[in-house]
Amino acid sequence: MILSIICVLVNILAYDYRCQNIFLSNIPNILFTFWSIISFVSHFFDLQKNLTTKPNKYFYIPFALIDFSFGLFGPILYGIICIFSVDCFFRKYYYNVFTSFQFILQFTSSLGVSCLYALYCLLIFVQTQNIKDLPIKEMIIEGEKITYMTPTKCEEKEPLSVAIDIMENCD
Repeated sequence: MILSIICVLVNILAYDYRCQNIFLSNIPNILFTFWSIISFVSHFFDLQKNLTTKPNKYFYIPFALIDFSFGLFGPILYGIICIFSVDCFFRKYYYNVFTSFQFILQFTSSLGVSCLYALYCLLIFVQTQNIKDLPIKEMIIEGEKITYMTPTKCEEKEPLSVAIDIMENCD
């Protein structure tokens, strides 16, 4: 999360007038950073578990599935930013030392974020119990421990719904 915030700040402050192709990556970069902050806050306040207090209902937001999706596209986006920053470094080498430092900072932070997204996505994928079923949609990540949200047998009727009334859906 901190590295992606650094990437956004370096993109906004340094590259908007010196390297135009890096500036195009600001919108997805801000989106990924915003989701990282939301995901961190939700895990910090334990919002990935059952959020309702009613006895026969459950409501949860599948953060593991969304994090896995962001983890698939994160390395691609930040890899492209790494390539753009190397390209800008070699095209704009006549700038001062501070600009060269900004290019190097952008490259290292983008490479670090790309590796962390790929590692997180890989760790979520490895923790699935059965590769054929891919139960990422029921995963609840609690630090280093992973549990699964499987309240009843009727969950396969609506696998990706966010709120399910178990008593009404089961026959």
